[in-house]
Amino acid sequence: MPANNVLVFLTNCPDASREDEFNDWYTNVHFKDILTLPGFKGATRYRIAHAPEAPHAKYLAIYEIEGDIDKAMAELDKARPQWAAAGRMFDGTQVFYAAPYEAITDFIKAG
Repeated sequence: MPANNVLVFLTNCPDASREDEFNDWYTNVHFKDILTLPGFKGATRYRIAHAPEAPHAKYLAIYEIEGDIDKAMAELDKARPQWAAAGRMFDGTQVFYAAPYEAITDFIKAG
């Protein structure tokens, strides 16, 4: 069963020459850092399949959060400066949108 809350990030890497580096960092560094925080139970990244004509984010990351979303977000806010000081943040990330969401239904499976 999925976690009861999610944190959604829509991002871009404006420098196309660094896109491979960005994707490697996001999957192999950033995901691992976030998933060490209390409450964060899983993550998935997506790449846009069909870009709309309006400005858009190319990448979507969904972090599954179990339990108290406010506590999980506080842990994330506390960790960010530490990661930055340790050189674990990617300087070419453009955050298009980010927000936590609370589930309002149970997971509904097809069929």
